[in-house]
Amino acid sequence: MKGQKGKGQKYFTPALLRRENCINTLKQCPINQWLHINEFIRLMIANKDFLPITQEPSFLYIGDQHYGEIYDGEFLVTAYMRCLLMEYFFTLGLIDIAYCHPTESTDNYFSSENYWDLDCLSRYDGLAYLRLTPLGAYVLKIKDSYIQTKKVSQTNLEFVGRHNIQFKQPPSVNEKIFLTNYAEEKKQNLWVLSSDKILSYLENGGDLNELQSFLKNRDTQPYFSNSIESFFKTMESNKSAVNNKGDFKLVTCQSKEVATNIASAPKLKNWCQQVSDTQLIYPKDKHNQFRILIHQLNYGMPI
Repeated sequence: MKGQKGKGQKYFTPALLRRENCINTLKQCPINQWLHINEFIRLMIANKDFLPITQEPSFLYIGDQHYGEIYDGEFLVTAYMRCLLMEYFFTLGLIDIAYCHPTESTDNYFSSENYWDLDCLSRYDGLAYLRLTPLGAYVLKIKDSYIQTKKVSQTNLEFVGRHNIQFKQPPSVNEKIFLTNYAEEKKQNLWVLSSDKILSYLENGGDLNELQSFLKNRDTQPYFSNSIESFFKTMESNKSAVNNKGDFKLVTCQSKEVATNIASAPKLKNWCQQVSDTQLIYPKDKHNQFRILIHQLNYGMPI
């Protein structure tokens, strides 16, 4: 779906309002009963919660900007709601979903124009059915209480070697899914903690306490070893070791003298830095200002 950052950007309806409308419709769904996605959309229309994604869908297009222009606002709402339901409500456990391969979906909303020749629009096309869970009913304040009826599986484990996790028996599917955020499976029942995976998860807002609680609840030993404790402290300490301060441009000067003169100029030295004999870096958003100031030093920079 292209054109979202072009002229059509200002015509999008508020994302928060779209989410609230979806919540209003979910509140009307029967608890623990499967509902086809088309029925959900019809329920949304009946509740007058069918909010257009954009006031001007023609600014959006698929493939070619001219031949792929979009005019069907209802198609956009259906596509967006599938994504919202899967990425937001399903991942929180508020709904269950029945999913098929996107190319096997019976929906043909994405082929309403002859110019589109697509097997599917996105992976979300595979969302066929959904059902509101008891947890979802509680979170959405339909029910006053929630009691977890399923027993959480906990497979005993122990640490072997440096960062290896050995399960006493095959872990459950949920345990495997959880561990994939933090570890690699080396062979059956044996996993190894991965600093790359852990840091990637922490960089995106993950919490190391979740992993530590998971392991402590299953570890046959009462305490972590010193090496494991040290590993966790290092991960927690280093998760923000490097911070992105924006994009920079790297330029190469004709000589060391030119680079030094530019880097030491009064109007440049606070944000232009010499990184080698002939190379400079400066913030990308100051590119035009950089060019003007080096002109004042009688230096040119070919476009």
